[in-house]
Amino acid sequence: MSSLDWTWLSPTEWLADAREPTDHPGYVVLAALLALVLVAAIYIRIDPERVAGPRRVAQRLAQRWATWAVWLCLVGLAILLFRWQPVPVLSKPIWGLAWWLSLLATGGYLVFFYRRRYPAQRAAYEESERIRRYLPRPTGAASGRRKSRRRR
Repeated sequence: MSSLDWTWLSPTEWLADAREPTDHPGYVVLAALLALVLVAAIYIRIDPERVAGPRRVAQRLAQRWATWAVWLCLVGLAILLFRWQPVPVLSKPIWGLAWWLSLLATGGYLVFFYRRRYPAQRAAYEESERIRRYLPRPTGAASGRRKSRRRR
C-alpha cells in the first residue's frame, strides 16, 4: 500500500515560492491559450451580432460572457506575469489556485445558467417578439418623429 503525499494541502505549500521554473511549458501553453481566448472575447464583446445572430437575448448573453472571459483572461495573464517576474506577494501559488477556482465556478454557473435560466429567458423573449409583431405601430405625432419647423 503506497502512501499518498498530502503536503500539497498545507497552507505553507500554497504560500511558498514556486517550485517549477518559470520557463515551464505549461506556463507557455496557458499564456498562449489565455491570449487567444482574450482576443476572441474582445471580438465577441465588440460585435456580438456576428457571433450570436439577430436575437437580442443571445447577443446580451454573448456580451456578458465575453466580458467575464476578458476579465478572467486578464487576471490569469497577470498571475502568469507575476510568476514569471517574481513579486513578493503576488507570485505565490495561492493566486493561481484562486484563479482556477474562479474559472471552475464560472464554468459551473455557465452550465447552470444554460440548463435552468436560459430556456425561460429565451421563451419570454420569443413571446415578447411575437406580441410585438402583432401590435399596431404608432402613427402621427406620437410616433417619435418631429415635424419640421420649416414652412412649406
